[in-house]
Amino acid sequence: MAPQVPLPASNLLLPMAIGGLATLLCRRKAA
Repeated sequence: MAPQVPLPASNLLLPMAIGGLATLLCRRKAA
């Protein structure tokens, strides 16, 4: 797993961060 292509990693990190924020917002709205 050599860090030769950082693009795929960022493509995975961005959706994960956005998903985490979305879940937090949904939990706050639900609570």
